[in-house]
Amino acid sequence: FCKMLCIGCGKISGAQEYHRHGVEKPLRPAAEIILQMGDKLFFGVAVVENALDKVHTIRAVMPEHFIETDIELLKLSRSMFPTIPIKRSDVLIVEKIGKDISGAGADVNVIGKWRRDGGERIPDYDIQAVLDITDISHGNAMGMGNFDLSTEYFRDKLDLSATFTNAISSTRFRAARLPLIVKNDKALLETIIGSRAEPDKLSVIVITSTAELEHFWITKNLFPTLQDNPAVSVSDTPQPFRFDDNGRMLPFDTI
Repeated sequence: FCKMLCIGCGKISGAQEYHRHGVEKPLRPAAEIILQMGDKLFFGVAVVENALDKVHTIRAVMPEHFIETDIELLKLSRSMFPTIPIKRSDVLIVEKIGKDISGAGADVNVIGKWRRDGGERIPDYDIQAVLDITDISHGNAMGMGNFDLSTEYFRDKLDLSATFTNAISSTRFRAARLPLIVKNDKALLETIIGSRAEPDKLSVIVITSTAELEHFWITKNLFPTLQDNPAVSVSDTPQPFRFDDNGRMLPFDTI
């Protein structure tokens, strides 16, 4: 509620103002001021999703309870937060990013906040690649700067004006930097393999998106990291990387 009052309703100028001062500190005081002026505020609807991107809680809230509800539901949301249950890998391939997935394109809590904000490398996925932008994002690839590699297909879908406007309003300039571009998905994988002295030891994780972590794919050398995790079911049926005639990666089978 506080973020939507200050940034959502504030549009570009609101986003620029609050990001300029660091969102966390001014957000609640600013929301309190807006609520005091809020004769046009009738109620709000809070939606909390679980780790599978499904609706867990819906609550209608009167304005006088916005802040206390934010605090309560944020704790609930954090208790169900999705993560990849592997904290170290040579490569993370994300099949798609988008504004419908995260305001940051890909949730930085999943791929590693250090890529955007610096700090300790947890989780630590050394090389990160992105393959596509969701259609509903209409070319806004905010967050692409958190990735090292992408493809010409990704580049051709970019709307740089929308992406740069998003970066300017959020003051997250680095998040709009262009990754290194290679011809296609197959060339991307070949580039990663060619960068390592011992490619047969390369550990790779592939996820659909940071909002879709129910199924993910790993190279066999990562199996030991999941053996003692009761929350994870591992199939030992190998699947090869497959590509179409244009070098685009074909979907893995969900087992």
